[in-house]
Amino acid sequence: MLTYTGTVNFDREIDSVALPAHLAACFRRQMDARTIEIASNRVTFRGSVFAAPFRFVELTVDCAACAVHYRLSLRWLILAAIWLALAPAVVIAGPPVAGDPPKLVALTWMWFGGTILFVAIQLVTPIPRFQCLVRRAIASAPAKPH
Repeated sequence: MLTYTGTVNFDREIDSVALPAHLAACFRRQMDARTIEIASNRVTFRGSVFAAPFRFVELTVDCAACAVHYRLSLRWLILAAIWLALAPAVVIAGPPVAGDPPKLVALTWMWFGGTILFVAIQLVTPIPRFQCLVRRAIASAPAKPH
Protein backbone atom coordinates (compact mmCIF):
# COMPACT_ATOMS: atom_id res chain seq x y z
CA MET A 1 0.00 0.00 0.00
CA LEU A 2 1.20 3.48 -0.78
CA THR A 3 0.63 5.25 2.51
CA TYR A 4 2.10 8.08 4.51
CA THR A 5 1.86 8.15 8.30
CA GLY A 6 2.45 10.89 10.83
CA THR A 7 1.52 12.26 14.22
CA VAL A 8 0.24 15.61 15.46
CA ASN A 9 0.42 16.22 19.20
CA PHE A 10 -2.20 18.15 21.14
CA ASP A 11 -2.44 19.88 24.51
CA ARG A 12 -3.76 18.00 27.56
CA GLU A 13 -6.50 20.62 27.88
CA ILE A 14 -8.19 19.28 24.71
CA ASP A 15 -11.15 16.98 25.30
CA SER A 16 -9.74 13.82 23.71
CA VAL A 17 -13.08 12.00 24.04
CA ALA A 18 -14.87 14.62 21.90
CA LEU A 19 -11.92 15.06 19.52
CA PRO A 20 -12.82 12.30 16.99
CA ALA A 21 -16.28 13.79 16.39
CA HIS A 22 -14.78 17.28 16.15
CA LEU A 23 -12.15 16.10 13.63
CA ALA A 24 -14.88 14.42 11.56
CA ALA A 25 -16.94 17.62 11.52
CA CYS A 26 -13.93 19.70 10.47
CA PHE A 27 -13.02 17.29 7.66
CA ARG A 28 -16.62 17.15 6.48
CA ARG A 29 -16.49 20.92 5.99
CA GLN A 30 -12.95 21.20 4.60
CA MET A 31 -12.64 18.21 2.26
CA ASP A 32 -15.10 16.56 -0.05
CA ALA A 33 -15.29 13.25 1.78
CA ARG A 34 -17.60 10.57 0.41
CA THR A 35 -17.93 8.66 3.66
CA ILE A 36 -16.84 9.54 7.18
CA GLU A 37 -16.96 6.93 9.91
CA ILE A 38 -16.31 7.45 13.61
CA ALA A 39 -15.51 4.38 15.72
CA SER A 40 -14.52 5.19 19.32
CA ASN A 41 -11.17 6.97 18.95
CA ARG A 42 -10.78 6.54 15.18
CA VAL A 43 -12.06 8.58 12.24
CA THR A 44 -11.83 7.27 8.69
CA PHE A 45 -12.99 8.80 5.47
CA ARG A 46 -12.74 8.18 1.78
CA GLY A 47 -12.19 11.13 -0.48
CA SER A 48 -13.83 11.73 -3.80
CA VAL A 49 -11.45 11.29 -6.69
CA PHE A 50 -11.71 14.89 -7.90
CA ALA A 51 -11.72 16.82 -4.62
CA ALA A 52 -9.59 15.01 -2.05
CA PRO A 53 -6.00 14.13 -2.92
CA PHE A 54 -6.07 11.01 -0.74
CA ARG A 55 -8.07 7.86 -1.41
CA PHE A 56 -8.60 7.37 2.30
CA VAL A 57 -7.54 8.96 5.56
CA GLU A 58 -7.44 7.30 8.95
CA LEU A 59 -7.09 9.39 12.12
CA THR A 60 -6.57 7.76 15.50
CA VAL A 61 -6.77 9.80 18.70
CA ASP A 62 -4.29 8.50 21.28
CA CYS A 63 -5.61 9.88 24.58
CA ALA A 64 -2.65 8.67 26.66
CA ALA A 65 -0.03 10.25 24.40
CA CYS A 66 -2.15 13.33 23.56
CA ALA A 67 -1.58 12.74 19.88
CA VAL A 68 -3.49 12.22 16.66
CA HIS A 69 -1.89 9.56 14.46
CA TYR A 70 -2.84 9.60 10.80
CA ARG A 71 -2.42 7.37 7.78
CA LEU A 72 -2.95 8.72 4.27
CA SER A 73 -3.35 6.72 1.09
CA LEU A 74 -1.15 8.17 -1.66
CA ARG A 75 -2.43 5.87 -4.43
CA TRP A 76 -4.37 8.58 -6.31
CA LEU A 77 -1.45 10.99 -6.12
CA ILE A 78 1.00 8.41 -7.46
CA LEU A 79 -1.35 7.28 -10.26
CA ALA A 80 -2.03 10.89 -11.29
CA ALA A 81 1.71 11.60 -11.30
CA ILE A 82 2.42 8.58 -13.50
CA TRP A 83 -0.38 9.47 -15.90
CA LEU A 84 0.70 13.11 -16.20
CA ALA A 85 4.34 12.16 -16.69
CA LEU A 86 3.64 9.44 -19.26
CA ALA A 87 1.40 11.49 -21.54
CA PRO A 88 4.12 13.89 -22.73
CA ALA A 89 6.76 11.15 -22.58
CA VAL A 90 4.77 9.13 -25.12
CA VAL A 91 4.56 12.18 -27.39
CA ILE A 92 8.30 12.85 -27.08
CA ALA A 93 9.28 9.21 -27.56
CA GLY A 94 6.84 8.65 -30.41
CA PRO A 95 8.01 8.15 -33.95
CA PRO A 96 9.04 11.35 -35.71
CA VAL A 97 6.57 12.67 -38.22
CA ALA A 98 7.99 14.03 -41.45
CA GLY A 99 8.01 17.81 -41.34
CA ASP A 100 7.68 18.12 -37.54
CA PRO A 101 8.17 21.79 -36.90
CA PRO A 102 10.86 22.50 -34.28
CA LYS A 103 8.39 24.64 -32.37
CA LEU A 104 6.16 21.60 -31.81
CA VAL A 105 9.09 19.62 -30.46
CA ALA A 106 10.09 22.55 -28.20
CA LEU A 107 6.49 22.92 -27.03
CA THR A 108 6.33 19.22 -26.22
CA TRP A 109 9.54 19.46 -24.18
CA MET A 110 8.17 22.51 -22.36
CA TRP A 111 4.96 20.59 -21.64
CA PHE A 112 7.02 17.69 -20.34
CA GLY A 113 9.04 19.98 -18.05
CA GLY A 114 5.92 21.78 -16.85
CA THR A 115 4.21 18.47 -16.20
CA ILE A 116 7.14 17.22 -14.13
CA LEU A 117 7.05 20.45 -12.08
CA PHE A 118 3.25 20.21 -11.68
CA VAL A 119 3.50 16.57 -10.58
CA ALA A 120 6.24 17.40 -8.09
CA ILE A 121 4.09 20.16 -6.58
CA GLN A 122 1.01 17.93 -6.47
CA LEU A 123 2.95 15.19 -4.68
CA VAL A 124 4.58 17.52 -2.18
CA THR A 125 1.86 20.01 -1.16
CA PRO A 126 -1.10 17.82 -0.08
CA ILE A 127 0.69 16.34 2.94
CA PRO A 128 1.68 19.67 4.55
CA ARG A 129 -1.81 21.03 3.76
CA PHE A 130 -3.34 17.99 5.46
CA GLN A 131 -1.09 18.42 8.51
CA CYS A 132 -2.09 22.08 8.71
CA LEU A 133 -5.77 21.10 8.52
CA VAL A 134 -5.33 18.62 11.39
CA ARG A 135 -3.52 21.25 13.50
CA ARG A 136 -6.27 23.81 12.86
CA ALA A 137 -8.96 21.27 13.71
CA ILE A 138 -7.20 20.37 16.96
CA ALA A 139 -6.72 24.05 17.84
CA SER A 140 -10.47 24.63 17.50
CA ALA A 141 -11.40 21.48 19.47
CA PRO A 142 -13.34 21.84 22.71
CA ALA A 143 -11.47 21.86 26.01
CA LYS A 144 -11.99 19.23 28.70
CA PRO A 145 -14.92 19.96 31.00
CA HIS A 146 -13.77 20.99 34.47
